[in-house]
Amino acid sequence: MERLFARLRERFDLVPGADVAVENDPREFNPDLVETMARVGVTRASLGLQDVDPQVQRAVNRVQSMDETARVANALRGAGIASINIDLMYGLPYQTVARVLTTIEAVLDLGPEHICLFGYAHVPWMKRHQRRIDEAAQQVTSLPVPAVVGTAMMGTALPQNRRRRAAGRRSPGSA
Repeated sequence: MERLFARLRERFDLVPGADVAVENDPREFNPDLVETMARVGVTRASLGLQDVDPQVQRAVNRVQSMDETARVANALRGAGIASINIDLMYGLPYQTVARVLTTIEAVLDLGPEHICLFGYAHVPWMKRHQRRIDEAAQQVTSLPVPAVVGTAMMGTALPQNRRRRAAGRRSPGSA
């Protein structure tokens, strides 16, 4: 990672105070990586979670606990990487509106600055890892997208979001 960032700095002029973001899989995280990220100037970390429900996680072959995700978020904050983003997905096998809302509530307890909610597209002919997902389970999912997205969007407007403040936008309900 240090060599990569050195090459990036050789080729690009980073504006002072620029957001330097890295996407991470909490299942493959280690303390040395946290230290390296802080040393190279990472200011924002995006953590992939997708969903907290064990049945959904097993169906998409991505099992990880909230404790694991919280440990990584806390380690990042402890290293000075205070801007945390959590990536979620809707439309996964076995998801329901209630399960997505439970996931959003659990993530809000982590206090992220930003939550991204992505729609799942089942395209196994393009993404080989999706070939392991049971097609029958995929058919179970039926979510009213506006209800889920409307709820998740509230998470993106948390008052501590620096980018929102820097752009002069206020969070809903702020003076």
